[in-house]
Amino acid sequence: MKKTCLMLLGGVFFLAAACTSNKVPDKKPGAGTQVIKESTMDWSGTYCSKKEPEVITVDSQSGWEDVWKMTSGDPAPEVDFSKYGVVAVFAGEKNTGGYSVEFLEPVTRDGKKIIPYRIKSPGESFFVIQSLTQPYHLRAFEKGTAPIVLEEVK
Repeated sequence: MKKTCLMLLGGVFFLAAACTSNKVPDKKPGAGTQVIKESTMDWSGTYCSKKEPEVITVDSQSGWEDVWKMTSGDPAPEVDFSKYGVVAVFAGEKNTGGYSVEFLEPVTRDGKKIIPYRIKSPGESFFVIQSLTQPYHLRAFEKGTAPIVLEEVK
């Protein structure tokens, strides 16, 4: 009995010493945290007020504030519309989670800046939230002389 208690007590001290290690834990964002590079103006989410699919290009502050209100009750982030235009893709209402909107690399074609995007669906074997969702993605792109055109890629 005395030997068992000593072994148990030794195990507790070992665990306590391991838990008080001097190693600093990695600072990683928690689940649901969106990390955005400061140089990138990019916003996406799963829930918004837009129930129908729509693609919108924005080139003014008032238009930006109207689009932003569809995604958040917070004030719209600042965008310099003399340098940038914002594109918004709303996927419409979906019956489950697991959907998202992804922008691909822009290309120039026929004198236009083509911004391809795709609406990603969950795989058949994926576990997803059983809730109505309205995925969206907004991104600012540098303005140029070519008009911006969004193009869905299937």
